[in-house]
This record gives sequence, C-alpha cells and structure tokens, in this order.
Amino acid sequence: MRNVSIMTELSTEKVELGLIDDAKKLISNLKNAQQIFDDIESVSKEAVKEYTNLQIRKEKVKDTFKTVIDTESQVKTASKLTDRAFKMLGEINKQAQELGISPTQIKEYNQLNEFFSKMAKGESEAFKYINDIKKLNNELK
Repeated sequence: MRNVSIMTELSTEKVELGLIDDAKKLISNLKNAQQIFDDIESVSKEAVKEYTNLQIRKEKVKDTFKTVIDTESQVKTASKLTDRAFKMLGEINKQAQELGISPTQIKEYNQLNEFFSKMAKGESEAFKYINDIKKLNNELK
C-alpha cells in the first residue's frame, strides 16, 4: 500500500507544479497588462495636458485675430485719406501744368506723393493681412 501512497503523492506534486507554472505565466501576462494600463494612464495624462495647452493657445490666437480684425475700420479710414491724397496729387499736377511748371518742383507735392505711395502699398498689405486672418479665424471656429 505504501507504493500506492507514494504514487498518489507524486501525482499530486506534478499537478501542483503544473499549476505553479501556469500561475507564473499568468503573473507575467498580468504584469504586461498592468504596464499597458500604466502606459495608457501616462499617455492620457499627457494628452489632457497638451489639450489644455492647445485650448489656451487657441484662445490667445483668437484674441490676436480679433485685434487684427478690429483694425479694419482704421484701415478703411486710412484708405479714405489715401484716396484724398490721390485726388489732390491729380489737382496739384493739373494746376502746376496750367502754370507751366513741373509738379515735382513743389515740395509738398513730392512729400504727398511719397506718402501716397507708402500708404497705397501699406493699405493693400493691411487689407490682405486682415482678409487672411479672417479666413484663419473662420477655420478656427
């Protein structure tokens, strides 16, 4: 009977050892799964942080866009001055020709012409910038 008892014990030990190997594999798999959970937590926290920073930057960009767009009325007022300068240059040119002199001999004509040239270029660029910002602002919404 002793032989049967020893065989039974050996058989039980094998089963126990088999379960331990299975448990070791399961523990290893659980560690890997836990690492995935930890990675997800870390990446999620980083994503939330980046999203928050993006929202802050988005608000700053919106404020900057608003500042640029709000200058449009000032650019339109300046544009009216440019139109007046153009008309005045034409009138001075006409009167100078009637007097038989070159308009470029008149200091104020030259100054006005210089300002007109700068203003016309600046006005064109300003409207372009404003329109570009309006398009970007619409995309941002």
